[in-house]
Amino acid sequence: MLDINWTFFLQIANVLVLMFVLQKLLFKPITKALDERDAIIKECLGEAKTAQDKAEGALKIIEGELSQAKQKASVMLSELRQQGMAEQVKIVEAAKEQGKLLIEKSVKEIEKSALEAKGILLKDAEIAASEITTKMLSSAKAKKEKTVKVQ
Repeated sequence: MLDINWTFFLQIANVLVLMFVLQKLLFKPITKALDERDAIIKECLGEAKTAQDKAEGALKIIEGELSQAKQKASVMLSELRQQGMAEQVKIVEAAKEQGKLLIEKSVKEIEKSALEAKGILLKDAEIAASEITTKMLSSAKAKKEKTVKVQ
């Protein structure tokens, strides 16, 4: 069996004093530091959450503005296409009109050239007819003279 003597009580007292001293010098400062660290971490997490919420809100705003900008760009592009098509129609119409004028001018020039050629041909035909007539009359006259001489 165990003998309980005064050292046992001394050791119990020693452990109690050590526990008290450790509590004051070690456990309370460590607990306090851990609590302060937890408070700082919670504060940083709260600030991070707030910053994240702000960033998400800003991102939503930017996405909305980007969507509006895309819509405006689409509308502007559509308007520019319509203006381009209208300009193209104007250019084509002007080209058609110029083509018509050019064709009319060419037709007039061809008609003028045809009239000139017709006039030249008529003169040449008259000259040729006159020459043929003269030759025929000369030939007929010569035949007539031959026949008159022979008789």
